[in-house]
Amino acid sequence: MNDWHQRPKAWTGDAAIRPDAALLADIEYSLVALAGGDDAALLQPRLQACRAAIHRMLEQGSGALAFASPTLRDLPRQAFYRTFQAWCRWLGMPVPINLRGDTLKEVRDEGVTDSLMAPQRGHMTNQELAFHSDRADVTCLACWSPAASGGEFRVVSSSWVAEWIADKHPDLSALLTRPLPHDLRGEGGEDYVQLPILSDSGAGFVFRYIRKFNESVLRHGIQLPADAVRLLDAADEAVNQPGIAAEVVFDKGVVALCNNHTTLHSRHAFRDDEAHTRCLLRCWLASEYTRPLPPAFLPLFHDVRAGVLRGGVRQAATA
Repeated sequence: MNDWHQRPKAWTGDAAIRPDAALLADIEYSLVALAGGDDAALLQPRLQACRAAIHRMLEQGSGALAFASPTLRDLPRQAFYRTFQAWCRWLGMPVPINLRGDTLKEVRDEGVTDSLMAPQRGHMTNQELAFHSDRADVTCLACWSPAASGGEFRVVSSSWVAEWIADKHPDLSALLTRPLPHDLRGEGGEDYVQLPILSDSGAGFVFRYIRKFNESVLRHGIQLPADAVRLLDAADEAVNQPGIAAEVVFDKGVVALCNNHTTLHSRHAFRDDEAHTRCLLRCWLASEYTRPLPPAFLPLFHDVRAGVLRGGVRQAATA
């Protein structure tokens, strides 16, 4: 499976994340089965092949897929939550999203604000979220209800970003593989770790970018060197080039998945009103299909071997 984990082909635009008609039909069939309580259907060769095809698209293909499910769209709240959670468990191994150990979390505006010196989890705000990677192999999102306005989800190819930096800023390209301080934001045994943005070797391609975690090491007394700031500026310039991102407009029943090692994702700011409250469900997954990670990722993922249960937020020890 090592060939699945090499640098994927760079891509741009919406078409790259759309499943073909056959895969889309099989995905919907899996959701119909789960919504109807027919778990045995998931053992059918058709759906086992569907599951493998989803992971092939995530690991070897574009690294992301998005689709609208009529089945999810028509379900009442409890059945929607149950079916999406069961689908995620069928697809992979859920890992904790927070210190409480939740593996399914509502993404909604909790009235908090994230800032450099007073960090908050971005999914608890209505702020714009810049392009970034999550702390898990795969991020799965399903929309229960959309915002009154905004909240569009965007995905870019990390290969395209790396290639753009190499072409437009060759003096900075080598810095992508140099470790940078990365804030753990209270969700690890240390204040921060040293991580490269890019690891690209025979073992596989891994691209982790989340600028605010590099910048918020300031609260630990760490100042980023000038060339590191220039590199982050170049990465931001790359991801914001016109026409490169695939965009997903969330409405009820829309699902998006992305591989956090080969894509970056972002969110536009959003606004709720009395009639519309944006609520997505989020699940982080590991699976037997995932790539090996560099040793430096151990504090974040707790295990760097391929295909194992890893990633997420390690729960706080209890007395």
